[in-house]
Amino acid sequence: MKIVFYKNKELFFWTIALVFLYFLPFGNDLVLCPIKLAGFSFCPGCGIGSAIHLVLRLRPVESIHVHYLGIPATIVILYRTITLYLKLINPNSNVFRYSSPSGSLPS
Repeated sequence: MKIVFYKNKELFFWTIALVFLYFLPFGNDLVLCPIKLAGFSFCPGCGIGSAIHLVLRLRPVESIHVHYLGIPATIVILYRTITLYLKLINPNSNVFRYSSPSGSLPS
């Protein structure tokens, strides 16, 4: 079990992050942003956690109003999590890799 965890820290991290963001209560005064906690008034990333929360709750219109990168960020994180999980299940799989029949990249 210990070897599986150390080889898959990123998968563990993203899974826990997505579960945390899904169950995070929306609209509370909980501030996770270190820039806001340091006292600065502007942070370009503030709201991304709430936007991901709304996307995971299938409320994309509200997510766009909170932060316009919520949907793309969720897609990227879910894609990465799924590829890491599939790699864990079948390490020899080339599910999401491009490979041409001739072995060279197309021009």
